[in-house]
Amino acid sequence: MTVHRSTIDAMRPLKSTKPNGIVVRLQTGTASSLQFSVPESMKAHVLRSNMADSDRKKDLRARILTLRESLSDSDYVGLSKRICDRLESLPLWRHVSCVHVFWPMTKWREPDIRAFIRFLFRNDKRVVLPVVHTFSKTPVKGGRMKHVELESFSGLHQNEWGIAEPDGNTIVSEKEIDAVVVPALAVGRDGYRLGHGYGYYDEFLATIHVQMICPIFSRCVIEKVPHENHDIPVSLVVTEEMAIEVSKM
Repeated sequence: MTVHRSTIDAMRPLKSTKPNGIVVRLQTGTASSLQFSVPESMKAHVLRSNMADSDRKKDLRARILTLRESLSDSDYVGLSKRICDRLESLPLWRHVSCVHVFWPMTKWREPDIRAFIRFLFRNDKRVVLPVVHTFSKTPVKGGRMKHVELESFSGLHQNEWGIAEPDGNTIVSEKEIDAVVVPALAVGRDGYRLGHGYGYYDEFLATIHVQMICPIFSRCVIEKVPHENHDIPVSLVVTEEMAIEVSKM
């Protein structure tokens, strides 16, 4: 069953054994009482609005990667666990059966969501991972990723970019996917995310209309990410502090 973005009751505290599982709704284009704490290392980027978008994105990627690499091992583990706790507390999972996720690149300090993936397995969800079948830096007809069901944690291999992919061959169509958990280097308050610049996920997200969730460290949530017409915003941002639903006006 496909669950669309409007199905989450974002104004109600989540019923969870985890403390403070709160969703805050943001409406793009309006004032909000929620204030993002922009790290000092990011303020120069936020103020540099006269840069071309491509240069601003390149600058932002470098700053975010440096910011993530500065996390100590204990902070990385602790923050990742808190993000997983908040992901697990979302009521969304009661209504879906097939979830598309990413396998974290821990060496790049992506939030380690493997505990959340185990949660999906424990709750009898189908777990789907992307598999890159065309290593092109520009879009191709039909997309550059296929979607394969993950059958076990041991059934993984690394592709030529060092990203873990399932060993199986059960291809899952976009129509079978009920929700997508999307990686990002940074995300803005309007839901637009910054990836690595090749557009693999935007290409995929343009083909589906389901809940899109981005787990990310709160220090990587900024006021605005430069975006283009083909970029696809996520509908829910989950940090170690809270879950934030983005409502398009």
